[in-house]
Amino acid sequence: MLEPYMRIFVQPFTVILGTFILIFNAGKIFILIFAVVKIFFTVIVNYEDTLNKLGRNRSIYQESNNSHS
Repeated sequence: MLEPYMRIFVQPFTVILGTFILIFNAGKIFILIFAVVKIFFTVIVNYEDTLNKLGRNRSIYQESNNSHS
């Protein structure tokens, strides 16, 4: 229930921070920072989900390799 509200809460801060960075002609730095923060939150916040996906992919990979042998 709170998931959409958290995304809406983060968006204005991203726009405000990005605007300040772009004023100083540091667009490439902003994109780099934004990408690193996005990756961090995707991996760390969804850590268990990421591990579950990796486990499923590994088991699928192992099954496909065993069936071809």
